[in-house]
Amino acid sequence: MLAIRSKDPEEIIELAKKYRAFPMELTLYINDPKIVAGLKSKRKVDVIKID
Repeated sequence: MLAIRSKDPEEIIELAKKYRAFPMELTLYINDPKIVAGLKSKRKVDVIKID
């Protein structure tokens, strides 16, 4: 398995559409606990704490 990393949101969207037939997941690195709480309450996501 290979990982593809991009910091450009538009490129991430383009890659996800192009390779939608392949299994994938998205990892977001967010430093704001309020945003993380909002994501967790509205979607089925895993929150992984990184120190």
